[in-house]
Amino acid sequence: MSNEVTGELLIDDEFKSLIPPLRPSELAALEQSLTEHGCLHALTVWGRTVIDGHNRYVICRRLGIPFQIVRLSFDSREEVKWWIISNQSARRNLSLVQSAYLRGAYWHTAKDSRLPKFNRKAGETALPDKFSHRMQVVGDTFGVSASTIRGDYILYQAIEKLGPVAKAYTLSGEACLRKQCVIDLSALSEPAQVSLLRAVEFGSVGTLTTAISALKGRAVNGQR
Repeated sequence: MSNEVTGELLIDDEFKSLIPPLRPSELAALEQSLTEHGCLHALTVWGRTVIDGHNRYVICRRLGIPFQIVRLSFDSREEVKWWIISNQSARRNLSLVQSAYLRGAYWHTAKDSRLPKFNRKAGETALPDKFSHRMQVVGDTFGVSASTIRGDYILYQAIEKLGPVAKAYTLSGEACLRKQCVIDLSALSEPAQVSLLRAVEFGSVGTLTTAISALKGRAVNGQR
């Protein structure tokens, strides 16, 4: 059901964190489109909480642009998170790191829970108890192997350890990062992460990979 909404909607930080952020150029293009053409696509909400269309909602509220909403019904926050991850994975041109992060986030939610209704196989009422089978079921959901999901979860955990600046950079899609580079970055302190990213941004060091390697080398030698 779609209808126009008045008043405030809610933005849940946990739900929003599951959605890879738009690049600055994408955000600028979205604002221009909304300004020129209005909000052509309805926001998706659960109750009064936005679960798809966070950027459109913020821009529309700021500029006074009317928008429509579509309400979806879920039994729990876990099912909402499953829906967000599945929806994002299917609809956007994601980087390898972004795709892996979403699959890792899905596994983080699914590993100790039952799979959501819309992803269970026909006739299956609950996920089997075997951990490896559970991981394979999640892998089948995304068309990847269980070992890929295992690696994705390691990356997800590393990204969750990053400070806000480094996490936003990693998930923005602006940089082409290898998984090991992200894992190495997460091992640094938050101030070191920010310092390193600024150095890369201003061109005072080479790539992030080489900068991390140099920093790790100095740490091994007892330098600061």
